[in-house]
Amino acid sequence: GGVFCCHDQEFLIDTDEECSDSLCSEAIPDLVYGKVTVFYEDAEPGARDVERGACCSATSGDEGKSQKEFDIPKCAAGTPQDECVFYLENVQELAYNVKHKGSYKVKHHLVEILEKNRLQGDDLVYLVNAQPHLHMNALSIQLIDDVTGEVICEMHQTEDNKGGIMSGRGTAAGDEIGFLVGVSQCTWDGKNARQYRRDHPFRVRGVYNASTAQRGVMANWKLMVSPVDPKK
Repeated sequence: GGVFCCHDQEFLIDTDEECSDSLCSEAIPDLVYGKVTVFYEDAEPGARDVERGACCSATSGDEGKSQKEFDIPKCAAGTPQDECVFYLENVQELAYNVKHKGSYKVKHHLVEILEKNRLQGDDLVYLVNAQPHLHMNALSIQLIDDVTGEVICEMHQTEDNKGGIMSGRGTAAGDEIGFLVGVSQCTWDGKNARQYRRDHPFRVRGVYNASTAQRGVMANWKLMVSPVDPKK
């Protein structure tokens, strides 16, 4: 499952476990329509350039072509519900990971930015946005400063859906019961955005409910940074 499967429209599944026969003849294809609305606003004087950071994926060593999915094994029978969880965490540099230049050049422009502008790991950037990417049964995700241990941004599941991870409660589109239907994000403006070195280490920690096995889930942060003008 995940980003690197099914590019050729071929799916690999365990037919002994998931189907009544080797052709999965009982499976009914779904036709799904999606609607995306994008809102724009004009840039104002003083607006700053932003770029994609290099952090953070719970399974990836770089933000290029490496794997970002992982599987969750079902917890052992008899495990108390509050202990039936699966943790995964990883540490990456905020906005300066050029150890895998070949991977970056496949999909991302960060290496070209670094090389064109001759940026260094000790160059400073503002952290301006942190948005998580999670799958169904996610319980929480944290973005942690790996030097100080401070939790910079956190989303977690709550009964009232106010913790940043929203689960469906009904049958209407966008509110399907049992599914993850939304996540919040952390945003900082020019007044409260913090400065970090590009090579500052951050830790992502994802927690999932492990009462059922899941394949191809993720626990990622999509970070946006803004270069600090050394002249100011």
